Amino acid sequence: MAISRIDDVKQQLITTLGAVADLAERVGTPSVAHRLRADRLPRLAEERALLVVVGEFDRGKTSLVNCLLGDALLPVG
Repeated sequence: MAISRIDDVKQQLITTLGAVADLAERVGTPSVAHRLRADRLPRLAEERALLVVVGEFDRGKTSLVNCLLGDALLPVG
């Protein structure tokens, strides 16, 4: 993956997580919003992020990550 593509994906993820933080505040979970803004977003901006997706087999975890990335980068199935 080209460096510019990685930067684009990173910026999309930062934007998406910011939107998730806004949504968390609107639905009444300010602690989630705070953790995203105070911890996760700065780490991502500094390239110190860890993403964990947990779930049962064949339930769309990889599809979700591909959707977040905006491209089918990971194999599904």
